[in-house]
Amino acid sequence: MVDNPYPWEYIEDSASEEVDVKYIKADFRVRHFEDAEVNGILENEKAPLMPFVIGRRWLIEVDIKKGCVLNWPKGVRARVNYKVCDEGIYRIYDSNKKLIKEKEGYVPDIFGQDDTSFGDYVCMSIDDEGLIQNWEVTNAMLEDLLS
Repeated sequence: MVDNPYPWEYIEDSASEEVDVKYIKADFRVRHFEDAEVNGILENEKAPLMPFVIGRRWLIEVDIKKGCVLNWPKGVRARVNYKVCDEGIYRIYDSNKKLIKEKEGYVPDIFGQDDTSFGDYVCMSIDDEGLIQNWEVTNAMLEDLLS
């Protein structure tokens, strides 16, 4: 492992090679929009207010180190609690945006930043700068994504 202040930034994959983990792109197939808020307004399933919603999908890219949703519109705050279950696609990229791994299935712990997600919900609060509140990433979370 590389000695750095972000021990999860480089992790070993199953072939024992170091992997520079930088971004995750998530394609959430949302079942229910109603339990989320954008700027204090409850979501409406027929006309979602959440940035990056296309149809029934919520597509975001997160800088894993910073816990920041890339290209998040300034001034928009969100509380996300979307039911997704096993219908997500998660892509991990290195710092050069080279795809490292793609995984489908339940919501990984990295997107369930509270204890109520249980792999079925995306649970997070995003501030008006795009930072995910209480963002915390562990080696176990990344190893799970890469397995």
